[in-house]
Amino acid sequence: MLKEFNLNNYQYVEDHLSFSNWLSSHRPQKNHLDPEARLNGFLYEHEGDQWDHIVQLPTETFWTVYEENNQIKIRNGYQVRGRIGYVITSVPHNAHRTIIVDDLTKEMLEHRPSTVYSWYSTELLGESRENIKDLREKFNPENFFTFSEWLQKYKPQPNELDSNARLSGLLYEHAHEQQANHVNSLDKSSFWTVYEEQGQIEVRNGVYGVPGRLGYVVCAVPHDSQQTLLVKNITPQMLDHRLGSDH
Repeated sequence: MLKEFNLNNYQYVEDHLSFSNWLSSHRPQKNHLDPEARLNGFLYEHEGDQWDHIVQLPTETFWTVYEENNQIKIRNGYQVRGRIGYVITSVPHNAHRTIIVDDLTKEMLEHRPSTVYSWYSTELLGESRENIKDLREKFNPENFFTFSEWLQKYKPQPNELDSNARLSGLLYEHAHEQQANHVNSLDKSSFWTVYEEQGQIEVRNGVYGVPGRLGYVVCAVPHDSQQTLLVKNITPQMLDHRLGSDH
């Protein structure tokens, strides 16, 4: 949405960005003074050494996080009214335009890195797995893939022991001892776990020992074991498809 008006030959321009577009376009940096800062580690609080650090930086790199009409927003530059804190970005903003990020929630504001990155843990500070997973996707959209994006980026390889395997020939069955042993003998950065959780079929990198574990896929391109990567929106039909079946 773009809003413009002129007053005495002055043009006011206001741009609105979604949080995910802002992440990719301006690349916020982590708060190096507090690894467990709010807003997934991005927020500098308006006090103490964090504020002292902010005021030394170029104004075109910082943004104000504020509350307006009970909504959490981010805008480029400095704002006093409703301010909560600040975020520093790698990509400078245009100081001659007002840029508003206005699709944040209070849950997003209060989230800290240790909570977001342990969404698969059994104890999540009272929050549901699905809520944590949704928040994690908002903060780290680059770690979530569609099935086709995952195929293109990581290049999963056919099951060497069963040419008629499920998931279009890719799946090594967890319940099949020979197939599971074969996967366990490989470099851990090459394989992914296929599992069902709360009625959803997903694939994530590495070993994921959930009760709903179905099997594994081995990829030609290794993944980053320091990141949790997730492939979503896999249907039961996709899981059960075999290369010899009708299309």
